[in-house]
Formats: sequence, C-alpha cells, structure tokens
Amino acid sequence: MSSPERRSRSGLAAAGTLALVLVATSAPAAEGRAVWIHAGMFSADENKARAEIVELLTLYQATGLNTLYCFDSLMAQHGKGWDFLAVLVDEAHRRGMTVHPVICPGHDVRLDGEIKEHPEWLIRGMKGEIYPNLNLASPGARWAEDGLVDVLCPMLYTSDARLFRSYVREAVRVGKGRARIYAGIACVSSHNKNTPDGVVQQVAIAREEGADGVAFFSGYSLGPEFRAALASAVFGKVPQRR
Repeated sequence: MSSPERRSRSGLAAAGTLALVLVATSAPAAEGRAVWIHAGMFSADENKARAEIVELLTLYQATGLNTLYCFDSLMAQHGKGWDFLAVLVDEAHRRGMTVHPVICPGHDVRLDGEIKEHPEWLIRGMKGEIYPNLNLASPGARWAEDGLVDVLCPMLYTSDARLFRSYVREAVRVGKGRARIYAGIACVSSHNKNTPDGVVQQVAIAREEGADGVAFFSGYSLGPEFRAALASAVFGKVPQRR
C-alpha cells in the first residue's frame, strides 16, 4: 500500500472511527438529509406496518428529510412474510424520498495484523471498550477513489462540537473529488447522548465544513423534540408531533 493511500484510509477511519459506505446509482445534487431506520421499527402485520410507515414518513417529510437508510429490509432479514421493502419504497417515493437498503459487508474483525498498526480505526464505547462485531478496517476512501461508491457516511458520533468539526473537516478532505460526504450525527448512540440544540449545531457545522449532507442515527431516537428543532432551525418547516 502506498503511503498516500494509507494516509487517506486511516484519515477517514480516524475521522469517524468507522465509515459506512453506501452505493448509489447516481449522486444527487440536493443536500442529503438522511436517517438510519430498521425494519424492526414496524409491525409484522402488513396493514399495521403500512400505516406506521405512512405516519413516520409523513413526519420525516415534514421535518425536511429526503433519504432513508434501512437495515434488515430484505425478506430473508426481517421475516415479516411480506415485501416490506416494496411498501417502504412505494411510500417513500410518494414523498420524494429515496430508500437505500443497508447491506453489511462483514461482522467480526480480527484484532491483529494491520489493525494493530491503526487502533484509531476501531469503534470504541464511551469508556474506550472495543466492539469487535462493529469494526471493519475502513476501505471507504479507496473504494471512493476507485469509483465504486458515490456517498460515504462516516459515523461522527460525539456531542462535542469542536471534536465533531474536526471529524467533518477530515472526512470532507478525504472525500473531496471522490465521493459525497454525509456527516453522521447521532441523537443517541453508544458513543454519546445528544440534545436537539446539539444536533442543530452539528448540522450547521457540517454545512460550514462543506459536507454534502447529514445522516441521523437513528429512527429509534430521532423523536419529536429532535425533529421539531431540525424543522424549525435548519430545514425550514415545523413538523407534526407523534
């Protein structure tokens, strides 16, 4: 591996400890306003689930979101017995939103070899503990340089505004000319517990640093207070409450 490639790989991973890479057929010009959701957020019953999807996507639309990244969206994953993804895509498209099924390329990572040289690539908890099942040595910058992906969503999960700014700046540097960068913002995660004002501030920072969008983690924690703050302060609409 050449030294520039090594620097860009470690730089992106260091910015967010792990970069999730998403493949799209084309990179949209509009600001990305994404949220991570999960099939488990919705009922197993198709009629109930469709109503829940309609309700939640209507709230997301009113908030100003335009992109959904969905875990366990395939039949073999969610086990609902009906085509959840088709319903989700249909309702999202009615609202001008895009849907990207999330396909995880791996699970446990061996904590040896090259990873020993770059411990900054590892996801860690708030007390510094390592999560082996969440860690992959990030190939994001290399994939982007090779034209394999359009968008990188680094997990920049922190409540520290100064640290978040440094993470975004590095991610944008690595992605420049290679891929669009959607800065990952967590409402609540194993790394942090944010506030509505904190999330609003991080959206502003992502814009100031030149990110192409933001991706909120996650649908489970993006509740009424967060949506209201985003809609009124940065996305320009006042959402309904749920």
